Amino acid sequence: MKSSAKEFTRDYVKQGDILEKKGNIATATDYYLQAIQAAPGYWRAHARLRRQLESFDLDEEVLNRIAEVYRKLIQQIEKNDPGKNTLVLLYTGLGNVISKQGKINDARDCYQKACYVINLKENPQFVKKHWNFDLKGQKPNFIVFGSMRCGSSSLYKYLVAHPKIIQGLQKETWFFTRNFNEGKKWYFSHFPPLPENQGFITGEATVSYLYYNLVPKRIAKVVPNIKLIAILRNPVDRAISQYHHWVKLGLETKSLTETLASNLEEIKRILKDNEETKSKQTNYLLSSVYIHYLKPWLAIFPREQLLVIPSEELFMNPRKTMNQIYEFLGVPGFELKKYDIYNATSYKSLDEEKTRELKELFQPYNQELEDCLGVKINWNSGM
Repeated sequence: MKSSAKEFTRDYVKQGDILEKKGNIATATDYYLQAIQAAPGYWRAHARLRRQLESFDLDEEVLNRIAEVYRKLIQQIEKNDPGKNTLVLLYTGLGNVISKQGKINDARDCYQKACYVINLKENPQFVKKHWNFDLKGQKPNFIVFGSMRCGSSSLYKYLVAHPKIIQGLQKETWFFTRNFNEGKKWYFSHFPPLPENQGFITGEATVSYLYYNLVPKRIAKVVPNIKLIAILRNPVDRAISQYHHWVKLGLETKSLTETLASNLEEIKRILKDNEETKSKQTNYLLSSVYIHYLKPWLAIFPREQLLVIPSEELFMNPRKTMNQIYEFLGVPGFELKKYDIYNATSYKSLDEEKTRELKELFQPYNQELEDCLGVKINWNSGM
């Protein structure tokens, strides 16, 4: 996209954001659609439309308008470049909108086409030998979950680089939280159709699954034998990283000192009263008390079905850790040429006194986590 066109498209999205905040949803939709028409590969505009579909009850006329824009763009781009990555955004967007219209079978076709385009680039030999559109996807073999700022993006990249692990449509499907009513066939269509007895597997990494008590029950109902991988990070480091990340995104305006003070007050009350919390990701500290959220998972799934990976081990010794994960998933060992770290951020370290206070806060919960899992994680070392 040329610089001037890119700025023009961003202006459409910004104007749409302003109108959406004012409650002018239909007009905001038109601006997002104009952005997509001007630059079909601009992912932010597609993300805005997806948010609208999930957050608002758009009328049929608006849904038809969105679907028509997607169909026309798909037709244009397929004619000129059927392998273009922009088609992934377009097919996924069309699938999302016609899902809301109740056209689930048509939506499944869209998701499979998007998945096909992804793997045409990433796994061309697999596509050539094994792709079967008649299957319309399949059950995933693994789910990665945990918390934000723990390294799930890097882990997922490492996983799908393995020749036997075939990439799904998206890293995160949010099926077991916000999309569960779409049905399991809708979910399966987000994954590539795999041939039997060839050793291929596929999966997803929706990290926020950790925080919803209903999710493990739903997973057990839909894919009871699935392999589960929880990626967790030193709770102090994770909490501070999330704070700085949200500041960067404009989602946090309070100072770190003020934020930690209010978080501490809330976390002590919730944990003292053993309150059931669906999701408290606005409380950076509570989101790092992993045992509080893992208990429902441990109550449902056998321990051997869950592998817990500390982020520190993944990044300090990626080869060894990834081969541990491959063994858990039942695929051969594999080594990447390079283990890049994705979505890393840098920020000023917390002062020693506050770090010590937070370590003391988390110490008993870290110990409980180790006891429940039967593993040593070493987040309490140095106290």
